[in-house]
Amino acid sequence: MHAHCPYCKRSDQVYRRDYGKKAGSCTGLIAGAISGAQGAKIGASVAGFPGTVVGAITGGLAGCLAGASLGEVIDHEVLCNFHCEACDHSFSLSDNFLA
Repeated sequence: MHAHCPYCKRSDQVYRRDYGKKAGSCTGLIAGAISGAQGAKIGASVAGFPGTVVGAITGGLAGCLAGASLGEVIDHEVLCNFHCEACDHSFSLSDNFLA
């Protein structure tokens, strides 16, 4: 599936910006790691320091995946996720005809 610019009609120099996905991944990673580490304090009483580390890693991974999924929806539904380098036009998937 290759995107073509609906504005200049001829350019295939189109790339996805994925700002929502990138921001959601970073935010989810940080929030998940913090909440995972907080929840792992209970596990640390049983497993010691490794329980906190495992909790932070697990929480960070879960948060990153959830944030990326939400960001991807925002990219497709809200933001103009595609950008044409030939004419500097930004557009969303609903504006685009995929070839």
